[in-house]
Amino acid sequence: MFEHKFMLMAFVNGSIVALICGVMSFFVVIRKAAFTSHSLSHISFTGASGASLLGFSSMLGQMISNSIAAIIIATINKSEKNDTAISVCVSFFMGIGSYFLFLQRSGSPRLIIDILFGNILST
Repeated sequence: MFEHKFMLMAFVNGSIVALICGVMSFFVVIRKAAFTSHSLSHISFTGASGASLLGFSSMLGQMISNSIAAIIIATINKSEKNDTAISVCVSFFMGIGSYFLFLQRSGSPRLIIDILFGNILST
């Protein structure tokens, strides 16, 4: 299995991500930010689909969309300390992301599946 370089890289990268997420999850739960962090992972879908539509790196699109969403959530949560702001923000960004995929009619179905679910073999 590890005679192929892409399989070895997928295993190494997956292990690194698992270790980092295991450590970070402790702090997320302590700060009671589990719903926020979960919603930001869904919001990154919008960045990936928008970046794919515009033809640039999906990682850059995810960073931009997550930064915008984090600022919006933080601004709304200053006045209201509940999860309503997060829910509204996720619904809005998921709708925009679905619209971006709709606009990308020329994209291959494989690209759309990779945007939705990821592909560890491409690391």
